[in-house]
Amino acid sequence: MISKLKGKKRIVRFIIVILMIASVLGMAGYTLFIKPGLEEDVTIYKEAVVEYGDLVMGIVESGSIAAEEESQNFTLNLETEEDEEEDDDSDDEDEDTTKYLEIEESYIVIGQRVSQGDEIYRLTEDSVESVRNKLELEAAEAQTALAEAQLSFELDTLDAQNTLQSSAAKGNAAGDIYKNSIAQLNNEIADLNAKVTASKRQIDIYSEQIFNLQADDDGSLLESYEEAKEDYEEADKENEMTFVAKQAAYLEAKEAYESYVENLKTLQEQMTAQEEKVIAYQLEIEGTKAELTRTTLEAKQTYETETITGSIAPDTYEYAKGTLEEAVVEAQTAVEEANEKLTDFETFVGDGSVYAQSDGLIMSVNYETGDSLINSGELFTYVTQDSITLSVDVSQEDIVDLAVGDSVSIAFTAYPDENYSGEITAITTTATSEHATTISYPVTIKVLGDTSKLYEGMTGDVTFVTDQKEQTAYVSRKAIIEENGNTYVYQKNKNGDMILTEVETGFTDGINIEIISGLEADDVIYIASKITNEGEEE
Repeated sequence: MISKLKGKKRIVRFIIVILMIASVLGMAGYTLFIKPGLEEDVTIYKEAVVEYGDLVMGIVESGSIAAEEESQNFTLNLETEEDEEEDDDSDDEDEDTTKYLEIEESYIVIGQRVSQGDEIYRLTEDSVESVRNKLELEAAEAQTALAEAQLSFELDTLDAQNTLQSSAAKGNAAGDIYKNSIAQLNNEIADLNAKVTASKRQIDIYSEQIFNLQADDDGSLLESYEEAKEDYEEADKENEMTFVAKQAAYLEAKEAYESYVENLKTLQEQMTAQEEKVIAYQLEIEGTKAELTRTTLEAKQTYETETITGSIAPDTYEYAKGTLEEAVVEAQTAVEEANEKLTDFETFVGDGSVYAQSDGLIMSVNYETGDSLINSGELFTYVTQDSITLSVDVSQEDIVDLAVGDSVSIAFTAYPDENYSGEITAITTTATSEHATTISYPVTIKVLGDTSKLYEGMTGDVTFVTDQKEQTAYVSRKAIIEENGNTYVYQKNKNGDMILTEVETGFTDGINIEIISGLEADDVIYIASKITNEGEEE
């Protein structure tokens, strides 16, 4: 019995020892083989395709939407001074329906989008008809006042003209004498000036003839004459034939020379006579001008003396005429304004409804059902798709790369999957803060395209393009593998196998990179990602 117990104890101890050894071996195996495997990162490959399009590199800034409000206005002013006085004396609100347009129904609320031609307000028929009658009466009264003003102008102007003509009769007679005297002396001066002109023209003719005569001779006649004379005087009288010939030549040269001298003398005397005439005419002109001055002063003094008694009449006439004309102009203006108001009224009321003049988002409504339209002003305000802008602040380092008219891309927080485009419309040259660590400048971007889903205050990221590559193949930079100075990507071949393909890369926007050669658009590639032992993807 004792020996059996001892045997069982040995077996138990043996089992315990075996378990301990197994435990130690298990821990060692985990440490040496399993644990290192668990700590290693696992690489997985995701399929992607080679894209084709534009690569853009730029500056990204955030901002919020602002919208410039426009308004549709009521341009008629139906309140007159008489209406204001009557309103002060009467508290009966029912009378307003005969003066102003009343809104029977309003069809808009703030935040509503309307399209051009949508019905905004319906006016009551009674108020439309009452205001029409009122404006037609005002136009008729203005036309009657104009007719009365024109009749008064014609009659009173005729009386003023008769008074003026009677008062100025003596002055007109003196004026005729004055004008005739001046005209006669001016005619005498004109006649003398004509004579001077004729004499000067004759002097020019003589001068030209003298010049031509002297130019034709050039001293040759005198020289020929003197040579012939000398030959004649030295001739041998014993040789009769030679002597007679030289005598004849001498007489011929003498006659030619004396004829030239006589013609020249005659022309010079004639020119001198004309010059003396010019001087005489000019002296006569000066005397006539002096007489004209004296006569002018005397005639003017006589004229002013004769007309002084009637000098008040023209002023009185002009004042009366001006007052009458002013009354006619005012009456005409009143007629035009009344007719214009009636025309504007008919244009505004149309078929009894007011319609939206353009598409937009309603921002404020100034008139509701039951309100009356009295004075001109805003009916409601709205913003159009063209008025949506987005403002961002750009640092001084980046602002130098921007210019008005540049295109931008916009991603709004509310619509992350939609791309918007815009255009820079203004760059403010004043910094947002001169004392801040980073100086920046406000830039305004007009949002282009369909902005119907955008609301004021929405935020978005604006990308200002600083460089780009248009219409090129590209992949994610994560797909690029660099080895020994070369670049590769893992590509899926026709058999579905993953192969390493060498590529040539180019422009990058920081996320994607251009593929110049080695791949084509829509080729399937693999992008490697590492999964750490903590389950995170790198």
